[in-house]
Amino acid sequence: MEAAIRQLRERTDADILLFGGGKEETAKLEALAGRIKGLQVVAGKHSLETELQLISGLTVMVSMDSANMHLASLFGVPVVSVWGATHPFAGFMGFGQKEENAVQLDLYCRPCSVFGSKPCFRGDHACMEELAPGHIVDAVTRLL
Repeated sequence: MEAAIRQLRERTDADILLFGGGKEETAKLEALAGRIKGLQVVAGKHSLETELQLISGLTVMVSMDSANMHLASLFGVPVVSVWGATHPFAGFMGFGQKEENAVQLDLYCRPCSVFGSKPCFRGDHACMEELAPGHIVDAVTRLL
């Protein structure tokens, strides 16, 4: 994701807000914001109500198969969803989201887990490691 964010910063002047949860994830986002100028960490700084207001005003949300994808979807915000071990066909695509905005690799082993909770049986996490950051960036810039 860091590579994708760097590419987005090069291609657009859009504001980039970093959402997330928990102390460990927030610390990682703070470190990322320290390495790349122009990022705003929202995680851990606001109430859920304020975060929902921020999400409702987004032009586009980039999210894994997670709660943020579903929250943005409820507000009608387009989501570029990034899929690894899971797959949108398992029924977890954000409500009203377009399939062409689901960034994923077509691998024989996917989905290896319906909920993303099983270890990679190949041991290489190819579903994420081989996913080019440019695919995410291209999907975002189409929506901006």
